Amino acid sequence: MKDECAGTPIAECVCLRPKMYSILKADEKNIKKAKGVKKNVVKKIITHEHYKETLFGAKQLRHGMNILRSEGHEIYGMHMNKISLSPFDSKRWIDEDGIHTKAYGYKEEELEQMEAELAELEECTDEELEEMEAELSELLGW
Repeated sequence: MKDECAGTPIAECVCLRPKMYSILKADEKNIKKAKGVKKNVVKKIITHEHYKETLFGAKQLRHGMNILRSEGHEIYGMHMNKISLSPFDSKRWIDEDGIHTKAYGYKEEELEQMEAELAELEECTDEELEEMEAELSELLGW
């Protein structure tokens, strides 16, 4: 994250998803972001407490917003009730503690296998490593 507080200490931060977070600064000012939600709704209706309720209660909040639409060069206004805050991230797997996450497709077994193979390589002598390098060069045609 970039320094959005210009050096002011952060008292509390609630990050629900990418581009959906609230930062409560030590000087009691608040920075709120929610992609896809009208700025006036974020500024006037949604509070830092709403972000906390959404995260710890694992629920979605809906808010109504007025928008302008255009079809066939005709502009009209409409009221839209859409999900404004949601803790459910479609690109991350959330652990049981509700805090730590892993990317979808992350395989812990593969990581453990790679660590074991690396530990085996670290135990090899220089001569064994040179033999492996020669075999690999022969296989790849180098």
